[in-house]
Amino acid sequence: MQILRKTKKILRGILEKTDNAIQLRLGYAHWLHIGDVLAPCRGKMTGGQFIVASRILDIERIRSGTNPYWQNHLCEAIYGEKMTEAHKAKSNDGFMRLVESIDARGLNPAFAQCSIANHPLVLNNGTHRVAYLAATGKNGYLPFVCTQRDSKPWFPLDGREYFSKRGLDGEELDLLEEYYLYDVLKNVRTWLTALIRREYIEKFEQELAGFGEIV
Repeated sequence: MQILRKTKKILRGILEKTDNAIQLRLGYAHWLHIGDVLAPCRGKMTGGQFIVASRILDIERIRSGTNPYWQNHLCEAIYGEKMTEAHKAKSNDGFMRLVESIDARGLNPAFAQCSIANHPLVLNNGTHRVAYLAATGKNGYLPFVCTQRDSKPWFPLDGREYFSKRGLDGEELDLLEEYYLYDVLKNVRTWLTALIRREYIEKFEQELAGFGEIV
């Protein structure tokens, strides 16, 4: 009986690895709630989540009749070079057209897939669509794909350190971080519900103490 269990465990492991390899190769789509990619990772905002925060702030600026600011500012920080005024204007125009189009026609979630990494699960690409849903306070679902190219995060898990090294000052980082944690996440469901056996509750609290509020 013990040999049979061990054999089943080995075969299950092989099957899971094979299935994961096939999914990475084919790029299967997974419909995820936006809270799955907006929840802080290992207790910190990722680089991608700082970008999402900046997108939402820019969407608010567009709706108030002001040009986006953060999109070009973070782009210059990431690539380490100044954009021309013409390039900035073209970038802003594209962002404004996108928001106006979605406002008028709605967001078609099947139009294009966002990409995620699965080691750990974080958002890679699709920040505009995720930000749009988060900005409207809609707890929606989007199609996410993970391929071999996407399997690892595009941006570091410590987003504050990443953008600090690229020139954003403390005031800017504080603004993005506080806005994201205390305004954006307040309207998006990122919590999980679980039943924990009483004898494990102390260990559970110790393990998750650095990851957020436990109720």
